[in-house]
Amino acid sequence: MIGNFKVTNRLKYYRNMLNISQKELVTENLSLQQIKFIETKRRKITYRTAEIISNQLNYIAKHKNISLNVSPKELVMEDEDYARYLCEIELRKKEKIDTENFETICLQYNLKNILQDFYKLQGEIFENQNEFQKSLDFYTKAKDIGCLEECSYIDILNKIGGCHVFLCNWALGLKSYTEAEILIKLVYKRRNYEIRNIQDIESRVYYGIALINNEIGDLKCSLEYLENIKNLEYVNSKLIINSSILEANVNYEIGNTEKSINTYIKLHEEFPDNLNIIVNLVTLYEIVENEELSNFYLNKIDADMFKKEESSLYIEYLLKKKNYFIKSDIEKSIKHYNTAIKLCIRDNNILWLTKIYENIVEDYQNGLISSNYVNQYLVILKRNKHIYDNHEEFLNDILVRLITSKNINRNLLDTIRKIKEETL
Repeated sequence: MIGNFKVTNRLKYYRNMLNISQKELVTENLSLQQIKFIETKRRKITYRTAEIISNQLNYIAKHKNISLNVSPKELVMEDEDYARYLCEIELRKKEKIDTENFETICLQYNLKNILQDFYKLQGEIFENQNEFQKSLDFYTKAKDIGCLEECSYIDILNKIGGCHVFLCNWALGLKSYTEAEILIKLVYKRRNYEIRNIQDIESRVYYGIALINNEIGDLKCSLEYLENIKNLEYVNSKLIINSSILEANVNYEIGNTEKSINTYIKLHEEFPDNLNIIVNLVTLYEIVENEELSNFYLNKIDADMFKKEESSLYIEYLLKKKNYFIKSDIEKSIKHYNTAIKLCIRDNNILWLTKIYENIVEDYQNGLISSNYVNQYLVILKRNKHIYDNHEEFLNDILVRLITSKNINRNLLDTIRKIKEETL
């Protein structure tokens, strides 16, 4: 309705929809002159009159087989109230909405709070669809309106930081999370908060900061923020798992592999069906060259278990299976590569697509896959080069590593040249 409905002249709008004249609304209790005065706003419509008109409109619509259900409330509302009413109905649907028309109505009637809720909703919708740039754009618009309650503003900063993480914008993500952290401290000083709500947001902000610091190599800072999460009383159970996993990974990065493995074993005992934990145990036992335990945990996984999980975890699993088969069954290994690449392209998953191509280069350099397969994967990359439009440095790193391979042949060099000409 929001897309084509005019807030003013509602009665005239309904008449045009039904293709009827003012005379056709005349009843025993409603004159033609009254209808003219109401449409031109020379007379304010009463609730009783609105009941008569709405009944007449609905009666005519029914006989014309037109779906219409006008309530008296709609006709007696002031324009601003009706605009608010229309917008709130649209928001409750929790669907994508025509942005331009919604913005126009909200700005015309100064409905800033509703416009902000609209931006937040659209941000959430695009985030759930892994369209993080669009999500970021809407969250930023919500923040820029500036009439948010403090905790809601902090939550928006957290969401903006999360989008930057998925887009690999580490500096911008850290900036957003740091601003949120400063505001959280101010909230505590004012003592005007609900402890459960603020700690839920606080834990997510700390996790985001820890995640980025891990990515940029500041492992000590990452561990400090993960420790901060442990000191909070109210933390989402999923975030407890994720922060423990991140802590185990950081411990591995600083050389404490045994502590990392022990953390994962404890997590697996507490959450035996958590695929992320199992996949990481497989990885760690691969690293310490304990093939028996690595295969033990790998065999606990059934591909069907991933149906309810995020695709990134499934992609990681596919790479584990690829590594499992790479020396014994090249066809199965290639099959897992193919599926993982398709998922990355479908979800615009730049991080995992880069990791996959790094794996391909490494397998080629180690003589595990032939140049024909590499060329095939480069052609796929060339066809989907738009994924790297804002991340040329990732693509360039992959191509440079490939060019410097000792065993590179002319066909591969030719494909690389074509990719560089069209992408960089």
